[in-house]
Amino acid sequence: MTNWNILLESATDGQTTATVLELPTFQVTAGDRQTALGQIQQLLKQRLAKAEVVPISIPTTADDSNPWLRFGGIFKDDEDFAAIVQDIEQERREKTLLNTTEVATQSYHSLVVQKTPRQSQHENVTTLENSMRRSKASRLR
Repeated sequence: MTNWNILLESATDGQTTATVLELPTFQVTAGDRQTALGQIQQLLKQRLAKAEVVPISIPTTADDSNPWLRFGGIFKDDEDFAAIVQDIEQERREKTLLNTTEVATQSYHSLVVQKTPRQSQHENVTTLENSMRRSKASRLR
């Protein structure tokens, strides 16, 4: 059983027109809604008794699947673009280094200020150095 979408339109003269939305040429007009639905159903049954609905796939080219692919590599040999990319990378490295330095300084101050009586300043510095080594090692991975 297949479901079809039927458009029912009532005219001012009392007639009802039924149209199969998927097949707009399939249309009947009757005196009331029920008769129109019955006639369009009968028309569909007659047509489908002699026909077969077969889905097909139409392959697309690789270029159609992603419209951005056609722009890939357009700046491959552009020296100006390469310079811009280098500037961006340098700025990111500087920001990362600046942020790491700020975090390390904050960590050092918080360790010194919040040390317990058993900890010495040397232990705090050692802890901070170990923390910075781990942070640097994780960024290099």
